[in-house]
Amino acid sequence: MIRRKGDQIDWLDVHERVALATAAANAPLSAAAKQRILEHRANALAKRPFSEARDEVEVLSFSLGGQRFALAGAFVREVIRYVRPSRVPGASPFVLGVIGLRGDALALFDLHRLLGTPPPSFTASARIFVVGKEGAEFGFVVDEAFGVEQLDRATIRTLPSSSEHRTLLTGVTEDHVMLLDAEALLQDPRFVEGRGD
Repeated sequence: MIRRKGDQIDWLDVHERVALATAAANAPLSAAAKQRILEHRANALAKRPFSEARDEVEVLSFSLGGQRFALAGAFVREVIRYVRPSRVPGASPFVLGVIGLRGDALALFDLHRLLGTPPPSFTASARIFVVGKEGAEFGFVVDEAFGVEQLDRATIRTLPSSSEHRTLLTGVTEDHVMLLDAEALLQDPRFVEGRGD
């Protein structure tokens, strides 16, 4: 603790403490101290992280129409606050419009139409997920973004073949989080057509 002289800091004491800390940091370590440090580091590196013990996938989770969804993080370029898009005359009903993103036009799609959920709420918590393989390819609106999670692949159940939206979903977790198939989304003809590819 820094000593004070009344309401003022005792700068002489501060300088002395800094000098002692610097000398201790620069002092040569004994062989025993070096060995202890190396053993501690080796033990820490040898421990297998919990996430490696299971086959996990990193996802970003969000809500849409009261349902919770997740998308593989590798395909999410960024998550931004909702901005009202400019309408595109004659566009597909799946196209909400376009927004400007760092000088480029980004197509914004209406994912709820594909998934059969109620429309996004467009409240203050609404976000745009900007997705793509190598760069921003398009965006879609979600009611709320929850953040990054690790999902154990072993807990993801496949959907029945009769499921209405099976082509866009890879499965559902025990907590009822629907996992979107990012590859299928990026290749869906309704989205490809709206991007002008």
